[in-house]
Amino acid sequence: MRKRFGFLVLIALGVISCNALSLPLWDLSTDAGVVQAYNTITEQNLGTEDLCIHRPNGFKEVVVIGRVQDDGCQGDELFVGQTLGRFDTLTDEGLTLNGWNDRTRRETLALQWTEGVLLAWHTPLEEENEAFKTSGIPFSPPAALTQTDGSIHVELWVREAETHFAQYQVVFDSNGTLVSSTVLNEFTVFSTP
Repeated sequence: MRKRFGFLVLIALGVISCNALSLPLWDLSTDAGVVQAYNTITEQNLGTEDLCIHRPNGFKEVVVIGRVQDDGCQGDELFVGQTLGRFDTLTDEGLTLNGWNDRTRRETLALQWTEGVLLAWHTPLEEENEAFKTSGIPFSPPAALTQTDGSIHVELWVREAETHFAQYQVVFDSNGTLVSSTVLNEFTVFSTP
């Protein structure tokens, strides 16, 4: 009887430990939790003053991570759920988690992901500003278009720095995988004294 009882205890402990492994390891709803998770995974010792942390609107379980630089934030890492990775490896998982399987939402999701995740450290431009008029560069509003192969092409302008602007084209395949991110056009406006 004792052997059987011990065997049942071991099975019960195994079930408990397996269930414990499926629980979230970190509370990523707080900046402190994000820093703790990031430091544990990357084996670094950074503080909240070293990292830029962005939780894009409309995307559950997605946290974008950047490094504080002299000219702002830079970086291409994110958490999707409890997994830390780079944009190119976790974009499909993040989009799927947030509704990519609904084909009617893909263009909207692709544009929102581009603005809120991939280009989180830049300011997306919705309309032409004085810099475009001064430079003579034509402005086009943000757009996401589905191609015949099911891929989505996003094009938008962003302000990268106070006087520097860039137009990006971002391509997602039909599975939500990030295929490419290309600068199509860019310019700098020099102010005159």
